[in-house]
This record gives sequence, structure tokens and C-alpha cells, in this order.
Amino acid sequence: MWNRPAPKIFSFVFLILAFSSVRAESIVRIGHYELRGAFVFDTQTKLTWARCSVGQKWASTCKCKGSPKGYTFNAAQRLSNTSWRVPTKSELDSLFFPSGSLVKIDTRVFPMSSNRNQLYWSNEQVDDSSAWYTDFNTGSTDRYYGDYDFLNEKFFVRLVKN
Repeated sequence: MWNRPAPKIFSFVFLILAFSSVRAESIVRIGHYELRGAFVFDTQTKLTWARCSVGQKWASTCKCKGSPKGYTFNAAQRLSNTSWRVPTKSELDSLFFPSGSLVKIDTRVFPMSSNRNQLYWSNEQVDDSSAWYTDFNTGSTDRYYGDYDFLNEKFFVRLVKN
């Protein structure tokens, strides 16, 4: 009685379950990006990005929940660890997406919580009072010029790893 082969219905159910689990882990491609849940791999730069800004959490509904947290330049740099780090100016520049919308980053890949104040720190300090940042509203990278201690401004952070 125990040596009988499993009925075909059980084999069919097993195949359905096996394929559905593979499908759930499949990679979605948008342009040169491979979406992998909370992370995205850029096939051009070979970098992996967090899809949400620091302070937000990835939701299974393909969006970021919560609000991004603002950090001073030095506090942002302390977020780096052995895997993840604050990106360089040129790495942030690689995320610019030409669009007619108010946000200059592909929001299908990097969901944004709002269309304002999309300023992100790089890891590159210019001098004692300035560092490079990226503005995803204007599609530009800049630094502050003047006597003001710009490093104490609170901007957002998007982490990256090689």
C-alpha cells in the first residue's frame, strides 16, 4: 500500500506550488534596473540600491512606507557600514531620470513620498562647510557656496552597495 506512486493530482499540485514560488522571487526589469523587492540592481553601474530612503520601510505593495529621515552630512556618513554606504556624487547622478514630472528619478524604481524637498547627501565633502548633494526635483548636483555651515542642513540619504 505504501509503495504506490503518488497520484497525478499530487504531482500537479507540487508543480503549481514550485512554479508559484519561483515566480514570486522573479526579477522585474525596468530599463537598466532589476527590481528585487526592497533593492534594485543597476545593470549599467553594477550597484545595488535601497529602493527606499533611510527612515522608510519597503512594503510588499511595491512602495515605501513612512517618511524619509533627514540627516546632517556627518550623521549621514555614520550610516555607512561594511555593506551599505552613502553614495558618491557621480553615483547619485546616475539615478537621474529625464522626465517632464516634478521628480527627476524613476519613481517606478525608487518610490518617493512627495514631490518636494528631494535633496540627498553624497559622501563627498568639499571643504569644512560644504559637501555635494543631489536634488531630484531639479535633476542637479550642487554644493553650497558661502560662509554658512551647510553640513548641518538635514537632507535625505539613499544607501548603495557595490
